[in-house]
Amino acid sequence: MDCEPPFEEAYKTLLKNPYGDSEVDYSVEECELPLINLSRLSCGQRERDKCINEMVNAARNLGFFQVVSHGISKEILKNMIYEQKNLFHQPFQKKVKDGFLNLSTNSYRWGNLKATRLSQFSWSEAFHIAITDIPGIKDDTLRVTTEKITKAVAGLAKSLAEILAQYVGVRSSYFQENCPATGSYLRLNRYPPCPYSSKAMSNCVYRSSKHRAVSSQGSERLSVAYFYCPSDDAIIRGCSRPPVYRDFSFKEYKQQTKKDVEETGDKVGLSRFLL
Repeated sequence: MDCEPPFEEAYKTLLKNPYGDSEVDYSVEECELPLINLSRLSCGQRERDKCINEMVNAARNLGFFQVVSHGISKEILKNMIYEQKNLFHQPFQKKVKDGFLNLSTNSYRWGNLKATRLSQFSWSEAFHIAITDIPGIKDDTLRVTTEKITKAVAGLAKSLAEILAQYVGVRSSYFQENCPATGSYLRLNRYPPCPYSSKAMSNCVYRSSKHRAVSSQGSERLSVAYFYCPSDDAIIRGCSRPPVYRDFSFKEYKQQTKKDVEETGDKVGLSRFLL
């Protein structure tokens, strides 16, 4: 299909010698994510407290949890999947072209051309869309659909962040003051069928866990991620004493992440800011 990025050509050297001089086991442990029913937040103080404790424990021990009764309609989710398929099935040469659908430069991303080992291997493509880009998308149906899902998940993200933050003593007004809606991103992901699915994965008080979506040999997979971000000048600091990390701005974090990917092929993350 002319919509597929040239993965095999880009990864030719890596796939010929995927383990280097010695074979490495890149398998990951699978676990069942806790399922949180958010309707319990409105079922009296006792049930609300239990629900919050379950979220806190999941965030602390796993770094992930799944929510239901979140208020996002099935129709919005169904329409988003439909529009994603239409978008990703456009010819590859159109998707990589600057100004595609009037999106910002580098909104479209595929693979990891800096990869030097299997742990950095990524058989995927994505559109990383700034919220400020959505009104200008030159596809009416896609624009309306992304506007609807962004509006729905933005409120959910803010509510969950405030709940988790209050548990560790951060005032809820922090997010209103430091996380403007215009600073967030919507990321549309596609994992095409991969003949090397056993080798391909995409790559992160609360645990920041590395997460990986395993490619399938027989079918594509789609996902949507909403990045609830602070403004560039927001200062990020530990909420307990003594602090584990030094204070840093969100802009500094993004710049360091970009530098790490360019130099090593991978994200290093918060360990860059350890005291």
